[in-house]
Amino acid sequence: MGLTRKTKILSIISLLVLPLLVPWVNAMFSDFEINSHFDDREVTLIGSHGRFKAQAAYHDGTHAVGTGYYGTFFDTIYLLTVRTDKVVEGDPNNLNAFLRSHQTLMVYKIKKNDDGHYVLRRLEEDPRLGMHESQIEAIGFFGPLSSIPTPEVNQAL
Repeated sequence: MGLTRKTKILSIISLLVLPLLVPWVNAMFSDFEINSHFDDREVTLIGSHGRFKAQAAYHDGTHAVGTGYYGTFFDTIYLLTVRTDKVVEGDPNNLNAFLRSHQTLMVYKIKKNDDGHYVLRRLEEDPRLGMHESQIEAIGFFGPLSSIPTPEVNQAL
């Protein structure tokens, strides 16, 4: 007996949607903090149970805070920004700050180099600049399906 049309459609949708949910389910078991120092700003990213908060302090005085949801899978972090608040004290015509504040999906790859430091690879907001690598400090747990080895945070109960 063959499958009905509704059953076929539901099975196809589930085969497409379920693999996309794996990073978000993995993020429900993660808790981490990433600090990075870029050429024009310093960024702190705090993620816990699928939600994140990112704070960027630019050297020209601009401050931006973004919140949203994230997913982790192997060595990749997917950030979906829902809300961004920006205070401009420096150059109001900073194109890179404008592009970063309007970016909704960000993908970061994290790996450990030979020296034991973590390296973050990301695509710049301006596509003409290409891929950018920078050293970061990572603390916490990125989920059971993550290949990013980090020391656990010691917390007193």
